[in-house]
Amino acid sequence: TRLLHLPPRPLFLTILTSTPNLKYFRGGRVQVFDRDGRRLFYTESPTVSWDGTYEGKEMPTGTYIWILESRETGEVRRGTLTLIRQ
Repeated sequence: TRLLHLPPRPLFLTILTSTPNLKYFRGGRVQVFDRDGRRLFYTESPTVSWDGTYEGKEMPTGTYIWILESRETGEVRRGTLTLIRQ
């Protein structure tokens, strides 16, 4: 589990900061889901990050699921992050 401490208005957030070699996942995608399985974030760019919002609204403090998929290698990594707002 990753703990994320966000200011009231986070500017930019990399959700997978401690995932080794993330920048080397070419042709990959990152997704973030809430506990109900609703996809909150999707990107195929390693330079784009989730900012803790969905449809322009701040998501509440809680646990979220991330999935990182590499189309190049077929590798899939999953984990959780805890979003904490001050």
